Formats: sequence, structure tokens, C-alpha cells
Amino acid sequence: GSIQTHYLGTELRFIFVIPVYLLLRRYTDCSIWLLRGAIVGGFVLLAQAYHDVFVAGHGIALGVYSKNIIGPIAVLVAFWGFYYLWFNHRLLNRWFILFILLSVLAALVTAGLSGSRGAYVGFMVTALACVMFFSKPRWMLASLAVISLVAVLFYQNSGIVKNGVDKAVNEAQQYFRAEDHVADNSSRTSTGVRLEMIRTGFLFIRDNPILGIGPGNYNKSTQTYIKQGKASPAIGDFAHPHNTFMDVASAKGLLGLITVLLLFYYPAFIFIKGYKQCKPTAVLGLIHIVAISAFSLTDHSVVLMNNYVSILLLGIVIFLSAHVRSCKQHLS
Repeated sequence: GSIQTHYLGTELRFIFVIPVYLLLRRYTDCSIWLLRGAIVGGFVLLAQAYHDVFVAGHGIALGVYSKNIIGPIAVLVAFWGFYYLWFNHRLLNRWFILFILLSVLAALVTAGLSGSRGAYVGFMVTALACVMFFSKPRWMLASLAVISLVAVLFYQNSGIVKNGVDKAVNEAQQYFRAEDHVADNSSRTSTGVRLEMIRTGFLFIRDNPILGIGPGNYNKSTQTYIKQGKASPAIGDFAHPHNTFMDVASAKGLLGLITVLLLFYYPAFIFIKGYKQCKPTAVLGLIHIVAISAFSLTDHSVVLMNNYVSILLLGIVIFLSAHVRSCKQHLS
């Protein structure tokens, strides 16, 4: 739609995350319980996806809010479950190991059934990151082969995944081959219109580099650029560019973008700094940040929608609290 809604509650979540972090530091096992809950969550997500696709007949898994919520969350749940298994497999009996593996598979199937671009991108990017985190150098190629095999199996055996990937690739090729993005019909396709919004977003940044065009002004600004012949009419009905970083840079300029980058990557710096001493907790935090960053490439919800903001912030504070505690214990 043409209306960009802005909620005060979103800002309040960023403020209240500070006392939440201080509170969570008192509970030493909160990250473990989150991971255990995620293992159960994999089956809950699959049940929701089954209902949406095969009972309600939606064709894709929509979840309670949107496919762009349930898909990425399913990817997160899958990697949380995999992380828990990797670092605890020697302490678990074989039946619980099987239970976790089935949960991871259930979450990945849910992500595939969602048809969400963010889920697909998030899976590939986070999987590649996990190869770096978990694999020894001599197993690197084997790990990449396994990830590629999983991706190919999902592509070949899921019509939703195959159609989505083929469509996105073809539409992207059409867009990049076009000489005039304003007039060419390639800007009207599902993928093309997103690429056109990103291209127009760079024009916003060029013309309003410091403070941006202001929150809620995306549609109004695109209409102006359309009238000036700088942007395709195809983007005239959108209220945001479907990319978190571009959305923030357009609306709040480079100052806003720097703030968001600090939100994402200052905690990442802390995790990386203590990586050698406290690898398990560092890896957990980095998986969360890498996945959320990947989701942000195809959706703007991460820093604007309350449910997504809660997932981002709670994940960061829980994993950061566990990491800081682990590093302190290592030094003592």
C-alpha cells in the first residue's frame, strides 16, 4: 500500500532492551532454554505450514503474520537446533539426537514451503557462515558439498522452492539486461520491482545523504521521482524498498544507516573479539546476526515491525549475555 505506518512501540523496544539485558545476565541458562524451545518449535512450525498448505489451501506457508515472518524464523530455528546438537551431541542419547535432527528438518521444510525470498537467502548465507564456524579446514569442501546437496534436493523436490528460484533468477536477468529501467517492463516483475526500488533508493541517498527523506515519506518521494522520469511507475504503490538497509538509509540518511549497522555489528564485534576464548557462545551470537542480516536483504521488517524487532533484540541480548558471562568465567 501507499501508507507507511510507524509505531512508537518499535522505538520503545530498542530502549527497553537495556534493562532486559541487565535482567537476563542474572539467569545463566536462558540461552539453553531458548535453544531447547527452538527444538520443539521446529515441529510447531511444520504443523503450521502443513495447515496453511494442505488444509487451508493457501499454497504456501503464511504463518500467523506473513510468509516473510514464518520462513526466516524457521531458518533461525533450524540453525539454533543444529547449533545445540553440534556442541552437545556427546552428552545426548541417540533418540534425542534423532529428535533434534527431525526438528531441524521440519524447520527447513517450513522455510521451503513459505516461499520467502528472505528464508532462501538466509539459509544459504547462514549455512556458508556455519561452514566457516564449524568445519575444520580439511572438512571445508565436504561441508560445502553437503550444503549444496541439501539446497539441490530442496530445489528439485519442492515445487514452491523451484518455481520461486527460477522466477527470481529469470526476472533478475531481464532487469539487468534492460537499458532503460524506467520504461522497461522488467521493472514490473516481482524481482524487478525490488531491484528498481533499490536503484531508486540510491537516488534518495544521493539527493538526501545525511538525514534522508524522512520516515513515512517513501511513497511520496517515489511519486516525485516517477513524475521526473527518474523511477519506474511500477514502484509507485510501495511504501518501502523491501530491504532493511536501503529503507533506513533512504528514510534516515547515512546517520540512520550507521546507527543500524552499529546495532547489528557492534555485538558481532564483541562476539568475534572473544571467539578464540569462548567459541561456543560467540558462534551462537554470530549465527543470529548473520541470519538476521541475510533476511534484511529482502525485507524491511527487521528494524520496523515489532515482532521482528523483538526477535532481533531478544536474540542479541540473550546470546550476548551468555557470551559475556562465558568470557568472564574463562578469564577467572
